[in-house]
Amino acid sequence: MQPYDYWDSPTAIHREILLWTGAAMDQLHSWESHLAIDFVRSWKKEAADGRLHWRMQIHRHLLFVVLNHLLTALDMATGRGTYHVPIAPIVSAEIRETRDLLEHWKENSAIFNTQPRPGYPKHPSGQKWADRNPEPARPYSVVSWNNRDGPRLTPNITSADVWNVLNTIATDFTNAETGPLKDYIPVSPERAWIEVDTSRGYEWWPRIQVYGQEHPSTPEPK
Repeated sequence: MQPYDYWDSPTAIHREILLWTGAAMDQLHSWESHLAIDFVRSWKKEAADGRLHWRMQIHRHLLFVVLNHLLTALDMATGRGTYHVPIAPIVSAEIRETRDLLEHWKENSAIFNTQPRPGYPKHPSGQKWADRNPEPARPYSVVSWNNRDGPRLTPNITSADVWNVLNTIATDFTNAETGPLKDYIPVSPERAWIEVDTSRGYEWWPRIQVYGQEHPSTPEPK
């Protein structure tokens, strides 16, 4: 008689996938929204708001914790042949490494937040991150974007990369799920950043920069 394995049920694993997908959408949307407000304030030559940067740090940190859980659930589903979504290896690797560095900030902040770096990380996650991303890249940067790629979570992960994975998961389960999880499939919010067709080609801009501060997708932080 085979021993009982809770994870033999696809529903158990798929529940974890949907749970962490929804949580990732929430944290990523919050970080992007605050980043958009920070951009507009900078555009207007207003003083930086430290409270805003703290909120971005919190949401980004929690996002990587959630994404790490999501990768674990996706690996379990792939291993059991119940679900698979393609993710670029460099994205998966940098999610896990950045999560480790955020958790172990005491051991790594001084190395990465000092320029030039005063030493080499002691542990594999930090070593791999440092080797792939030379100075001045830092795993603790909370404000990063450019017109070509939009918001960037790390040097090798854009917000668009993560949204593509999250939206693919939501779409796949919407099309396939008919069981008890069908009412728990997360819905992607309207993004705070959009691609705009300009004279220079397509560029990423905050939605509030294009449509105005009153747009509901980017609330003022409290």
